[in-house]
Amino acid sequence: MTQEEATKETIKTYNAISDELDNVLDSQIIDYFKKFQKETGQYKDLDIDKVEFEKVYFKDKNFFEINPKKGELDKELIDKNIEVSFIPMASVNENLGIIKHQEIKNIKDVNSGSYRYFKDNDVIFAKVTPCMENGNCFIAKDLKNSIGFGSSEFIIFRSEKIHSKILWLFLRQKSFREQAQKSMSGSGGLKRVPISFFNYIFIKIPKSTKNYNSYQIQEAIIEFLEFNKAKSDKFRNKMKNIEDYKEDINNKLLPNTFNQNDDYIKKMFIKWNTDPIEPRNKEDMVDFNLDDVIFEEKELKYIAEKIQSGGTPSTKKNEYWVEDSNLVDNIDFFAWRNIEKKLFENMYLEKYSKVITKEAYNNSSTWLIPPNSLLLAIASNSKGLLTINTESMCINQNILGITFNDNEYDVKYMYFNLKMYYSKIVEKSFGNFTKGSESARIIKIPKPITIKNKNYSSYEVQEAIVSFIERFYRWKKRLEGLMKQADDLLDTIDELFLYKTFGG
Repeated sequence: MTQEEATKETIKTYNAISDELDNVLDSQIIDYFKKFQKETGQYKDLDIDKVEFEKVYFKDKNFFEINPKKGELDKELIDKNIEVSFIPMASVNENLGIIKHQEIKNIKDVNSGSYRYFKDNDVIFAKVTPCMENGNCFIAKDLKNSIGFGSSEFIIFRSEKIHSKILWLFLRQKSFREQAQKSMSGSGGLKRVPISFFNYIFIKIPKSTKNYNSYQIQEAIIEFLEFNKAKSDKFRNKMKNIEDYKEDINNKLLPNTFNQNDDYIKKMFIKWNTDPIEPRNKEDMVDFNLDDVIFEEKELKYIAEKIQSGGTPSTKKNEYWVEDSNLVDNIDFFAWRNIEKKLFENMYLEKYSKVITKEAYNNSSTWLIPPNSLLLAIASNSKGLLTINTESMCINQNILGITFNDNEYDVKYMYFNLKMYYSKIVEKSFGNFTKGSESARIIKIPKPITIKNKNYSSYEVQEAIVSFIERFYRWKKRLEGLMKQADDLLDTIDELFLYKTFGG
């Protein structure tokens, strides 16, 4: 696969998903059920057009038992203190709606408290925020001795007439959860869906026909929904293959651009000049390959003009710290304590932490670092974070400022090189700034010296390599955006099937 092929396949898949969404929106669910019958050969004698549905309210005790009583447990089992399953809230996979793992406890240890009791095939619904909104709902399966206990924040639903998977699908609908969220009450950030909410909620279930009873038709509906979910999953698998390719190249890109060891990266560099995805101006094209570049490794301390940390003006003097950075004598100040990782997600630092006065600057060991310098945070939990400043600013003692000769070194070229060494810097620093600073100084940077049989300066080669790397990251960002849109469409399709099936 190439970048061009990955892009084309993503667009093709996205368009196919988009068409499928249009079809689901425009079609009746009955039409899709007939397609399911035709493609699978199942339930051919089920005339879905003639199936009638009835509203069943959750408060109807003929259909539902909510929060079954522990008193129904066999006293002999309690006397024997049998082992049972215990399911804490954290043991539920919210994305899949399944139990991740069970704890095994003796029944006497959980039966006397406020824990909810349930058994195999019961449907368990989390009523508390944020678990409810996240889809924390599961079917109890493979419980120890078919008995389970769990959080008091669960609501337990049991029905002999409604298939547990139908009920589970209904409760996990996004539209249902949004409705339940509106009913929540509580304080202190902990809100719950009241049990009274379910007095007004109904689910539509099929009535029996000549050939099928209601439960059998429910099973047919489940198979129908799973059939269409499998179609969505095929699309997701295609996207997963593209995602794996993208991440593989992402992991290889930086080290193999500079060490010239990967043939695929070399081919990417050649193709970069004539790429139809992002055409280049003729004057920006280069006529050399990575194999043509001769690199000379030099330690960072011999490349940088200056490598130095800063300092912090006295925090006891309030007059040193101000709000307005626009006044002539005030200076932007950047400190590791104020670092948010998201500030480092982009190459350039777009905002500072605080502002100090010129007097504060003159009376401290802080350093006024010029624009287009590298800022490397090493100490504490910020170690290894790297960015380029766009404005002059002071830095504190836990940030390493690195400046270069602008005519000799492209700061973005240095940025991409240092990005490769995050793990080494962090590993050697152990949270200690001095060790981290020392390890950064001796990092070896591959500086391009000459091009075989070509007339390019070192700086021009650096610019070309930076342009190649940035082009990849732009492609990666566009592809990720398109993949996210495709995934959102698939979620919408899955939700539409549920919504239409349950009578939306």
